[in-house]
Amino acid sequence: MHTHLRILNNLDGEFKELDKKFAQEELRIFGKSTERIFKELDVTRRKQIELAAEHIALDMTVDIPQLNAHTANADETYRKMVEQLTEKEASLKALTRKLNDLSESLNQFRAISEQADLQDTTAFFS
Repeated sequence: MHTHLRILNNLDGEFKELDKKFAQEELRIFGKSTERIFKELDVTRRKQIELAAEHIALDMTVDIPQLNAHTANADETYRKMVEQLTEKEASLKALTRKLNDLSESLNQFRAISEQADLQDTTAFFS
């Protein structure tokens, strides 16, 4: 009977320790940074989708205008080509800005996850 009570007390102590760690968010996958990391992942995912949509739209733009009876004039054809290339240049610049923004988000995510790893390692050894 004494052994039984000792085991129950030991289990009770272990469960209390687990409850304490859970309350202190030590049992979360990324410790206290879990919520922040998943928010950053969501921001990154949204930026990736936005970048992909922008890239698809860029691929759909025409580089060389189609010639027909109305655009047989060389000056008009040249003007249209310049206009379309200018639009494509603007689209490429916007795509580059979004790619840089995504890169910054990924760097920020990496910094947050490394900080979480460091906190977990410190908590483990303390």
